[in-house]
Amino acid sequence: HQMISLIVCSRHQQPLPSFVQNVEDTIGAAYELVHVDNSANKYSIFEAYNFGFAKSKGEFLCFVHEDVYFHSSNWGQKLMQHLSQPNVGIVGFAGGGRVTLIPDSWKNKRAAIHIIQSDKNKTSTRKVSLPSNFKGNRKEVILLDGVFLAMNRNLSSIIRFDELLGGFHSYDLDISLQAYDAGYQNYVMYDIDIEHFSRGYRDKRYFENLIQLFTKWQLKLPAYLADEQPATCVDDTRNLFRLLYKLVSRGFSKQEVVSQITTFAKRSKSVSMLQNAVVVTVLFHVLNLFSKRK
Repeated sequence: HQMISLIVCSRHQQPLPSFVQNVEDTIGAAYELVHVDNSANKYSIFEAYNFGFAKSKGEFLCFVHEDVYFHSSNWGQKLMQHLSQPNVGIVGFAGGGRVTLIPDSWKNKRAAIHIIQSDKNKTSTRKVSLPSNFKGNRKEVILLDGVFLAMNRNLSSIIRFDELLGGFHSYDLDISLQAYDAGYQNYVMYDIDIEHFSRGYRDKRYFENLIQLFTKWQLKLPAYLADEQPATCVDDTRNLFRLLYKLVSRGFSKQEVVSQITTFAKRSKSVSMLQNAVVVTVLFHVLNLFSKRK
């Protein structure tokens, strides 16, 4: 019978007992746990997941963080139903249907999310389900968040985690784009409740990875689902200034900031009309922000 392989890149030498018990109590399907011990920081997450995949045997692959808690019973059965739909690529619990030319995450006003978000100490918990009026079991997206990524094993002959990127960020966005680019449809699921005990912090390394990713995919971007509005000149300019602020606040040097912002301003077709004005304004803001940082 069919089996789910749960692949975990772990900070611990052994699987977390609480995680193992929760999966055992709720999955309701045949499964194996492929624990990749990364306590010594031996692997990037790309390497860890490829290594875990090579050890796995299930028809369904589920790359999942260990700081989660499943609230739905028999969620494994529901997951297999989602992955048995025609042309399905990757499924998860949060994502978005647009990718602009300017480096950005899947999060925007039209994001698709179905997750219970908590901090590590469980002091604050909120259930987020967006769009708020959505009634279906799944919603199509392009990008997915890496807290949970599930796919059919046969997809692994077409896509794999790109070890050239390295580090611990953007693996989710990259693998999502690979599936989308190969003609598959990615989805956020709404009939499984999962809790994630992390707020996350986007450090300098996150933005280094993000820039790397958008540079890798530059010839295939922008990408939008049919129900998404393409980015306007105003959107691109706003995203550019948001990126500028993030790079400055995360400790990039003045030279790095000027170089990256200029590069992405020139790359964005909609900014090209404004290009000189935008770049001049951006450089003015860079100098201003750096004078405040000191």
